[in-house]
Amino acid sequence: MKIMFNLTTSSEDLDRFQDRKDLLELMHGLDGVELMQFEEDSREIIPKDRVIGFHMGYFPCWLDFWNGNEDALIKEFDNRETVEQVYSGKDRSAILNRYKRELQWAHHYGAEYVVFHVSESTIEESFTWKYQHTDEEVIDGTIELLNELFRDEDGGIALLVENLWQPGLTFTRPEMTKRLLEGIQYPNKGIMLDTGHLLHTNTAIRTQEAGLQYIHGLLDDHGELCKYIRGVHLNQSLTGEYCEETIKNPPYLGATYGERYGKMFWHAFAVDKHQPFTCDGVDKLIRRISPEYLTFEFISADSTEHRACLDAQLEALRVDRDLNAVLAAIRPADQNIFEACEHRFDIIAKPVGSLGKLENLIERVAAASGTVDVDISKKCVLVFCADNGVLAQGVAQSTHEVTTAIGRSLVRGTTSVNAMAKACGAEVFPVDMGMVDKTEGLLDRSIRCGTNDISQGPAMSRKEAIKAILTGIELVGQRAGEGYSLIATGEAGIGNTTTSSAILSVLLDKPVAEVTGRGSGLTDEGLLRKQCAIERAIQTNMPDREDIIDVLAKLGGFDIAAMTGAFLGGAIYHVPIIMDGFISGVAALCAVRLCPAVAGYILPSHVSAEPAGRMLMEEMGFAPMIHGDLRLGEGTGAVALMPLLDMAVSVYRHAATFEDIQVEAYEKWKSN
Repeated sequence: MKIMFNLTTSSEDLDRFQDRKDLLELMHGLDGVELMQFEEDSREIIPKDRVIGFHMGYFPCWLDFWNGNEDALIKEFDNRETVEQVYSGKDRSAILNRYKRELQWAHHYGAEYVVFHVSESTIEESFTWKYQHTDEEVIDGTIELLNELFRDEDGGIALLVENLWQPGLTFTRPEMTKRLLEGIQYPNKGIMLDTGHLLHTNTAIRTQEAGLQYIHGLLDDHGELCKYIRGVHLNQSLTGEYCEETIKNPPYLGATYGERYGKMFWHAFAVDKHQPFTCDGVDKLIRRISPEYLTFEFISADSTEHRACLDAQLEALRVDRDLNAVLAAIRPADQNIFEACEHRFDIIAKPVGSLGKLENLIERVAAASGTVDVDISKKCVLVFCADNGVLAQGVAQSTHEVTTAIGRSLVRGTTSVNAMAKACGAEVFPVDMGMVDKTEGLLDRSIRCGTNDISQGPAMSRKEAIKAILTGIELVGQRAGEGYSLIATGEAGIGNTTTSSAILSVLLDKPVAEVTGRGSGLTDEGLLRKQCAIERAIQTNMPDREDIIDVLAKLGGFDIAAMTGAFLGGAIYHVPIIMDGFISGVAALCAVRLCPAVAGYILPSHVSAEPAGRMLMEEMGFAPMIHGDLRLGEGTGAVALMPLLDMAVSVYRHAATFEDIQVEAYEKWKSN
């Protein structure tokens, strides 16, 4: 989903910004803008590559001009001269030419879609709501217009029709929505659903909550037609009371078209205020629709007010600007490089594919790194240390003092992962993400001294979860900047198999007992306590499985959140990240759920001995190399993969090819 805000090229809009940098700052964490062209962008403030959508202009009263209804036109505009001034021409070709020019602008900016209002209303009708034209008439006229307008388009740009509350596409009558969509011959089409406009179709609505319920009802009514909703203009205007009063007592509009138009202009703003939609549940509405494009369409006085509107809407949707900027920047691993690396293995003098999964792992390393010149000589493991409040429920044999002891051993270089890393030439970087006891020598990125008890409430705030994720991203970026080309993930924190099982139970919708193991060696009684604590945590917090940050914040730990960030960081900085066991795997799943493309940057190492270890692998489609019943943690399983990768890279880089030994290459077997 691409998230943007509305912008026009009017000097009133663009003068809010000192320069392009000022506008880009407002765009931070968003994908770009949906643009409406009023005049030239003479200062070149708008970056073309950030224009995602293009909103076409709108003639409120156009159907009579299209159909050549002279009497109705004179009644609306007073005289023929004004008619021709408004439409810049004498007949329907003027409207077509206007929209053709706008299509040219949309192509100029490289927009992915255009928006077209499907509506009709005279000035008087906008006050009285007594309309001369029916939905059918407006929709049929629109079909005729759009089929002519898009007749020569190649289908590259999407046409999204927008609902209003006047006759046309109101999205209150499914049969009319279907009539419009079936009538438009252009194949690349859909709906831009404007939530504010929908609320105007029911003047009895007085609260955002009631409006949200109303929208869900209309979506229910539309059933399968909802698949055509490709974009959402998100805003709200609770102006039903004003509309009802104006309908009951319409004002005197004036003797001339100019006077009437001036009254209508301000009336439109009084009805359609375009304010942030911020009530609880608006995020669920967007997830239900799952649009390709989400535009925050607000009316504001200046850039400060516009930023406040954007921030309020982002908060309601639980979207963080910084994290969203990261997710938007992630691109899939390079498939062309994967295939080039695969070809290199195929020409080495050996049976094709005979190194099995090792070949695939090196191909994944190449694709993630963005080069066929695979070099993993400089590698490290990040060990994220944190304590968990749920220990108070007796879910582990140990207390937080053991986390402290492990932290000290990591600093001294005496833990299992230290020994294994030394053996394969990898550095160990232990990080304090939230330990109860401060330990000198650890990289201090502590969010807080331990999480809260998840069985009693959220482990952390949403902001803390995001901060931990961003910290993990930052740490990968720092290591990448230092030349590390392969990073393993590890953790240390008593109680983190409890938090991991809680997260996995929710994300996979599995019973707690199926995903919960004995951790470091619980008795039957201890295992039961652990399972009960997880069940209470889920019941108490009611995490939203569609909102990964919500699940992490309510059930996770600072270590898991930071590891989630580490996997995201791998995709940002093009560094392959080795996944360790169960806890690391849960973090990897969180990262993949946040951004599926991240999967291409993850290297599975082993199947954990925890009960859900195999479930995790199947969920992410991974086939790990090592099946050794490992369950130590610290990143030991991930580091165990490193020597195997080193050997595979050595073959990749140094082994003779069929050409070198003057032997005909084996043919690659392909199934029918």
